[in-house]
Amino acid sequence: MNNIIEIKNLSKSFGTVKAVRDISFHVKKGELFAFLGVNGAGKSTTISIMSGQLEKDSGSVVIDGKNIDDDPDGAKKALVWSTKPRSSICPSRFVTILKAAPLSTE
Repeated sequence: MNNIIEIKNLSKSFGTVKAVRDISFHVKKGELFAFLGVNGAGKSTTISIMSGQLEKDSGSVVIDGKNIDDDPDGAKKALVWSTKPRSSICPSRFVTILKAAPLSTE
């Protein structure tokens, strides 16, 4: 498996508000990945789903080969994230850094 993160057809709604609409992406092991978008684009919702803090409506989330539906604890353990104060190149107050950390040292 070359991908550390695989998101396929992910969707999440809050009532009539569609926070995440059928997004798909993957991140390869060792790849640097930035998740950017305007306010309300679904970035925080997607990260909350990936980290197991929020249930998805549909789609699949696989972190380091662990499907969040089949092995939620394994998928969560494969993620390391932190919030850093903004830098001069980032207009947001905080930047969320999400690093997929493989559990094995292959």
